[in-house]
Order: sequence, then structure tokens, then C-alpha cells
Amino acid sequence: MSSAILPALPLLHVENLSVIEGDSGTNTTLVPIWLEGPVAQTVSVDYVTSDGTATAGADYLGVSGTLVFPPDVTTQYVQLPIMGDLIREGNKTILLAASKPDQRRGQPIAGDDHDHRQ
Repeated sequence: MSSAILPALPLLHVENLSVIEGDSGTNTTLVPIWLEGPVAQTVSVDYVTSDGTATAGADYLGVSGTLVFPPDVTTQYVQLPIMGDLIREGNKTILLAASKPDQRRGQPIAGDDHDHRQ
């Protein structure tokens, strides 16, 4: 029985951002997620937001989904809706977790979870 040796996947990174929420309405912020280097096969990454000090439904709209990185594409974006208001507040954080088993061999992709400041 022979087994193929697959190349290691690059690390997954989530960008830390500072965003001004505004006084009203919803503004969509693009949060970059990138692979440290290109990969020859398609890589899928699941993502989900959760409350840090910001509250879903009051400060932002929670999102989740899957980003697909075609071969040799290293950056994709999560669309994160930020809700504006007239309340004077300090900085708040929204957590974005990104992970998913590698479709080629069933192993997790290394990733990091970061706060995304609002």
C-alpha cells in the first residue's frame, strides 16, 4: 500500500481591525482572512463571530459561513455588519473564529482567533 505525502498547509491569519461604528445604520466592514502562502488545492475555512465586549444584535450582526480559497488565492474577506448608534461608548471587541478541517486529508488548518475592535 502506498501513501501520498501531501504538502503542509500554510498558517491561517485573521486581521485585527479598528472600526468606527458611526451614529446610525449598519456599515459593513471587510475582515481579511489570509493564508500565509499559496496552496495548489482549494482550501475551505469556516468562520463564526461571537461576543467579546460587543453584543450581537445591538453592536453588530453576527455572521458565520465558509470562505473558499481557490488554488493560489491567499486572501478572502468576511463581511461583518457593524451597527451604529448615538450612545457614547468605549472600544468594544467582536471575536471571529476561523477553522475547518482540510478537505484533502481531514486535518485542521492552524489558525488564530483575534479580537476585532469596534
